[in-house]
Amino acid sequence: MPFVHTPARIRYPVALAIGVGALAARWFLDPVIGPRQPYLGCLVGTVAATLTCGFAPGFATLVVTFLASEWLFYVPGAEPLSHPIRFVASLITFAFGTIIVWLMSAQRRAHDRALAEADRAHVRQQQLECEVERRQALEAELRLSREEFRTLVNRAPVGIMGADIDGRCTFANEKWQALTGLSARDTLGHAWSRAIHPDDIASTMARWTESVEGRKPYVNELRIVDADGTIHPVLAAALPIRDASGTVVSFIGTVMDLTDLHQREEMLRRLIDTQEKEKQSLCHEFHDGLIQHAVGSRMLLEAYLRDHPHVPQRDLLETVIGELDRGIADGRMLIRGIRTAVLDDLGLVDALHDLVDSSAATGLTVHATIPPTLGPLPAALETTVYRVVQESLSNVRRHAGVKTASLSLARTDDRIDLAVSDAGCGFEPAGARGRGFGLTGMTERVRLAGGDCQIDSAPGEGTRIRVTLPVPPAGSTPPAQR
Repeated sequence: MPFVHTPARIRYPVALAIGVGALAARWFLDPVIGPRQPYLGCLVGTVAATLTCGFAPGFATLVVTFLASEWLFYVPGAEPLSHPIRFVASLITFAFGTIIVWLMSAQRRAHDRALAEADRAHVRQQQLECEVERRQALEAELRLSREEFRTLVNRAPVGIMGADIDGRCTFANEKWQALTGLSARDTLGHAWSRAIHPDDIASTMARWTESVEGRKPYVNELRIVDADGTIHPVLAAALPIRDASGTVVSFIGTVMDLTDLHQREEMLRRLIDTQEKEKQSLCHEFHDGLIQHAVGSRMLLEAYLRDHPHVPQRDLLETVIGELDRGIADGRMLIRGIRTAVLDDLGLVDALHDLVDSSAATGLTVHATIPPTLGPLPAALETTVYRVVQESLSNVRRHAGVKTASLSLARTDDRIDLAVSDAGCGFEPAGARGRGFGLTGMTERVRLAGGDCQIDSAPGEGTRIRVTLPVPPAGSTPPAQR
């Protein structure tokens, strides 16, 4: 139907035009046909109009052409529908035309419905094929992702574990199995705890339970015992995995073996301890050797001048004595910079006061708040505090551009709090760490002693160094000496 979906204002005129055309054809054939088939043009026009324009325009065409055929082709000039036979014939013809219009429209509607259903079926088939292809692509991508994830997890240099929302282990990678000696099956549920050192099980499981119940990250340093009985210090960390709504659905964590790191730290501690001992030995050698020889030479020259007040080379000898005095002072300053004997002989408090006095001699006034006594401290811890203060004041003298600084030291039962500050030019801590060993060495000393070092500074805003160091309980071994 070319005009079925066009507006009614177009379909009706077209249908009537078709009917008029059929009547015209019947008119031209009237000399041949005569009074026979008076409704031929009506029926032909109705069929054509129905096929072209649909049911309503076809029916309208039937009515118009039927009435026109009554006037034109039955008995010209006679009154329509006046004879009973003619009335019945006309009624039958109109009913027949109506049936034709209805059947054709019904057939057309059925055909249209079949075509529409076929189109819908075709569209559904295409959609289904597209959905199948999409799902196949997603499944292939998912399989690839799973393979990549499985390969990545198993090749990772750290142990990786997964857990459900109740904290039960659901998988463990090959590194974890190699680290603990437990198979993947032996790790499931809470069985992974069998690899924990007996002394660490209670605290580890308590912290893990707290993280699972609170749906929050987990970080803990513990010890793992493998199948051979070897103890591995590890750092365990886990994060909650959330879905699109933000609900925690699982946990994934890593276990990093810290054995090599602890060994390197131990080597570094020993190196620092060896350096301090070498510095102490070197200072004793300087003080008891070269400095004493210089002092003895000065005393001999001074005695000679007292006994020979009119010696001809007196000015030269006094000059030599002055040079010896400066050499002795420089040597003692050098020894104090390497390692002051006060720290070894009198302790940390007197050594810090000596360091403040020596800073004043160089033009830097230090406002110090130091308690009269700090109580018994491990020698390594005293050395760490002294070196931090020494390096901090040295940086103030060389870089801050000011003549004053502040130093505060306090101790509680289990820690020491140290702060060194100035109102100098300041700097960018991130950029300064890579230009020398001073800040790096200072922070590394503090870290190896188990403490924390914070450096707050900015250009034009001065510098503040805050250090917190733990005081080991009496009888324990401090970190720097383990």
